[in-house]
Amino acid sequence: MQFEQFRHEVLAWQRVTFPNSTAATVLSHLKEEAEELGDTPGAEEAADVLMLLIALADKMGFDLLAAAQDKLEINKHREWTTTAAEGHTKHTAVL
Repeated sequence: MQFEQFRHEVLAWQRVTFPNSTAATVLSHLKEEAEELGDTPGAEEAADVLMLLIALADKMGFDLLAAAQDKLEINKHREWTTTAAEGHTKHTAVL
């Protein structure tokens, strides 16, 4: 299944299942699911996060895939470093 087809299926299901959702409620749910993903890493929790990102983008009126592609191009032109405090990589500068 292609991303656009999947996106339409997710949004159709979400509109029926959660008809009163707003960007704020979706974002709140996304935060909960992201925390669950951190606590219990796995495909099911990652899938919840993906579906909620799709819903949030729809509620906020932007194309998630296009935004991710644009952001990838920005990230390709940044310097990255690992910070000791957090232990993960962060961008430090635009090249």
